[in-house]
Amino acid sequence: MSDANYLLSVIIPTRNRQVYAIQAVKQILRVTDENTQIVVQDNSDEPSLMGMIEELNEQRVVYNYSNKVLATVDNFEEGALLAKGEYVTFIGDDDGILPSITSIVRYAKKEGYD
Repeated sequence: MSDANYLLSVIIPTRNRQVYAIQAVKQILRVTDENTQIVVQDNSDEPSLMGMIEELNEQRVVYNYSNKVLATVDNFEEGALLAKGEYVTFIGDDDGILPSITSIVRYAKKEGYD
């Protein structure tokens, strides 16, 4: 992870589940603000998710495609390397987050939680 530019980075590792992953990204964009980065680490057989991400035209979304087959842990680690948030969380490509995550992360920062 590099120096913090965001309060929170949400990392979504995915493989061949483009329909789910893009819905997760859209849901996160709806419930968070400009202090949240979304990292999509795609290890699919082909990069069709890239076009879906580009259509969003959203600076907070980082898309990375790895064309070699990665173990699950390696796919997670590739995503973590792109995170610029002070706080980082991983979710499944078919998951979402609650809108309260923003206030929870702000509380953690205020109280000095790692």
